[in-house]
Parts: sequence; structure tokens; C-alpha cells
Amino acid sequence: MRNGEEASVEIFVDFGLFELLAASGLAVMARRIYSKKALGVAFLLMSVTAPAATTVAASTGLQRGIALVSLATCLVNASVVLAVLQAGRVPELKLPSRFRPTRPGRDDVPGPGNARISPDPEGRGSGRPA
Repeated sequence: MRNGEEASVEIFVDFGLFELLAASGLAVMARRIYSKKALGVAFLLMSVTAPAATTVAASTGLQRGIALVSLATCLVNASVVLAVLQAGRVPELKLPSRFRPTRPGRDDVPGPGNARISPDPEGRGSGRPA
């Protein structure tokens, strides 16, 4: 409190909901943009032109280095997006589900070749299946 004013703090607790909605909106927008070839190529050219212009406009060596790293990563991303645009179909990112049942592995299923031998107390195998 200064000069008799009461300090107020506005708390906005959203637990990342705003960021999640923003990322979802960007994903939907990117899918629509890159689903159309002409629009996708236009956005691709803009995304490469901006780091290239920054590299030219950089005045110090550090700025130029940062701009070159940005341009390099942009060119890698642009090559991947261009390959997707040439394929004609924008793939959908599929994330693994936590609750999807998984098939047991070959070693998880008991069978004649997977019998485990339980050790005896002296550290030798007893020869009996577990």
C-alpha cells in the first residue's frame, strides 16, 4: 500500500484452459490453411520470408546468429510442410490413449517357453516353475 491506496491483485485461475483453447484453435486453423494448396504455399512462403528478412536486417553478430538459427529451423519445418502439401493430405496427429487396452507382450503370457524358475533360498535354481 502506497499513499493510502490499497493494493489489489486480480487472480485469474484457469489451470491452463486458455492456453489449451488457444492451441486447439491454432491447430484447427492450421489444418484448414494447409488443407488448401494455394493458401498453404502462401503461408509457407511468408513463414520462410520473415526469418530471411530478419537475417538481413540484423545489425549485430548475435542478432544475425539468432536469425540464422531461426531461419534454419524454419527451413526444416517448411520442407516437412511442403512434403505434406505435395502428398495432398494433411495427416492428423494421433496421441496414444491412456485407457486403451494394450495387448500383452510375448513374455507376459505364460506358456511352455516362458516358464520362470523360482530360485531356492541358497541362490540356486530349484528347477520348479514359478
